[in-house]
Amino acid sequence: MPLLLALAAEVSADSAGWAAVGLPDLGPLAAADAGLDVGAGLWVDEPGRHRVLSRVVDELEGADRPRLYVLEIAGAVPRVKIGVSTHPRTRVQQHVTEMTRYQHGLVDAYVTAPRGDHLAADRAEGQAHRWMRKIFAPIGTEEFAYGDFDFGVVRADQAVRIQGEAGAW
Repeated sequence: MPLLLALAAEVSADSAGWAAVGLPDLGPLAAADAGLDVGAGLWVDEPGRHRVLSRVVDELEGADRPRLYVLEIAGAVPRVKIGVSTHPRTRVQQHVTEMTRYQHGLVDAYVTAPRGDHLAADRAEGQAHRWMRKIFAPIGTEEFAYGDFDFGVVRADQAVRIQGEAGAW
């Protein structure tokens, strides 16, 4: 970190400001010791988490029917998680709290259209999991190691659509 700070101080000497993104352990004293102008600095500890979480929270305002959610999670083993919840906004916030505890980060999140009943949502979740297991190694029942987020989103949407069509018969 000292070398990084020294380089940052040299580069930012002639600029209006600097930013430390994703470096929560960098404090003002360390920055000042390296020669950075603390008054011109901006700290962003977790750049993606707040943006993604606020988007999901805004999209789900008042949502109270079962939906599938797909989370892209960064960590030592990146993963995709597909789950189902009647209150996806609260559930995604719980997952973010849990991820932070294990030093994982939320990269992206997606929530499907609502399903009318819990049984159809549970069947859709099971179908999405079966499709994911064909390509990606499961970590537990809902997470897939090195999973592709876009693939998970497509599978979740297709599973919800199929259950909606089956329910119409």
